[in-house]
Amino acid sequence: MGMLDTLLRKETLSQRTLDIESDLYENLIRLSENEFDASVSKIINLCIYELAEKEQVTMREMKDLEKHSVIMRKSALETLNKMKKKYNIPIYVLINIAIKEGIEKLEQKIK
Repeated sequence: MGMLDTLLRKETLSQRTLDIESDLYENLIRLSENEFDASVSKIINLCIYELAEKEQVTMREMKDLEKHSVIMRKSALETLNKMKKKYNIPIYVLINIAIKEGIEKLEQKIK
């Protein structure tokens, strides 16, 4: 993987309050503090981009939602809005799906 594949270009950021499952957020904190040189917000944004590359997204049940303040990239928000229209799934559900699948991929990488 080249350097340019891992660096993201600067863009407009905005702070958002998101409903995220508590266990997913705890895993994000663990990965951010112990495994990767990235904030929780950066990991969430990358999870959204990763989910957008999939052809199919399936709704899943949410439990133990908590509100968290996250810095979102403009392009990640635009990506979420496109997926919401395409799949007719609420944004908070898409975010949790993206985080869950992203954590699974990251944990496979560190094993």
